Formats: sequence, C-alpha cells, structure tokens
Amino acid sequence: MIKIEEQIRKCNLCHLYNSDPVFKPLPGRGNPEKYLIVGIAPGVGRANLPTLDRAMLMDDSRYPAFQLGKVLKTIKWPTEETYVTNLIKCSLPDNRKPTEQDLNTCFKLYFLQELMYIMPRVIICLGDIAYSTLNAKLESKYFPMEKVFHHSYIHRNQDKFSEWKGQWEKIVVKYNVQ
Repeated sequence: MIKIEEQIRKCNLCHLYNSDPVFKPLPGRGNPEKYLIVGIAPGVGRANLPTLDRAMLMDDSRYPAFQLGKVLKTIKWPTEETYVTNLIKCSLPDNRKPTEQDLNTCFKLYFLQELMYIMPRVIICLGDIAYSTLNAKLESKYFPMEKVFHHSYIHRNQDKFSEWKGQWEKIVVKYNVQ
C-alpha cells in the first residue's frame, strides 16, 4: 500500500494536478484491513482531508472532517481496521462535481489498486456522488456498498446528525462491525 501512496503523492499525470503543496495529490490513509470509506475528492483547502487520524483528532468543529470523526467515535467504529480514500486524489476546482475526464486517471490508476489491495468487507460511500460513481464504474458487484450522508452535508445541516448516525448504525448491524 505504501507504494501506491508514494505513486499518488508524485502524480502529475492529469489536468487536475497543481504544484501548490496545498493541492498536491492526496493518497488515502488508515489501515487496509476490512472497511473502506470513500469520498469523491479532497476538499479545496484540505479542511476535510480524508484521514481517520486527522478526522479523529480534529477538535475544530468548523471543519467537515470533524463530523466524520465525531460519528465514528460515537458509534465506536473500528478505525484501526478502516482505510479512507477518495476516487479522485486531487481537489476539484471550486469543489465542483467530477467529470469523466477527472475520474479517468485516478480511478483507473489508483483507486482500483487500493480497492484490490484492501478487498474490503464493505465500501461505505460518503454521499450520492461517490456512491453513484462507484456503482457505474464497477462493472460487477464484487463488494457490497453502502451510502451515508457526506460529512460536509452534516456540517451544513447539523440537525441531520442523528439520521446520519442511524445510517452508520445500520451498517454496523448489517455487517457485524465490531
């Protein structure tokens, strides 16, 4: 997995590459054991880096990643058995919806490698875009997928946190997550 992460950090193969250190390609993080949490792309400004360690340790509730850390702590999710990544490794301009061109390089070169290395029990997609993209891109259903609200949605709609927590709790029960 370290080899894939190094390749991602050095990548400059597509139109999304930006040499600014804040926007350089961002590999996934965590422990490739059983569970895979997938977003679409790193947020502009990296306020919501897809890392369990940062999300779990982030004490600043101004950032969306705080919500992810909060829900995982609340439901006692086994973060030591979880890898968090994005389908696209570079930030999308203005956090726009990804295009097919955006997905071409990262999905084929990196995400599929991550997926095959991890071979997760379940993929948890953060939001509709990640879920619908994976459904369309994966030609067969080798891995069960679940969809939960994206943490940036919860950040903007705090009143939905209980519903979001319920989505995670259903996954815990369905897949006997311990």
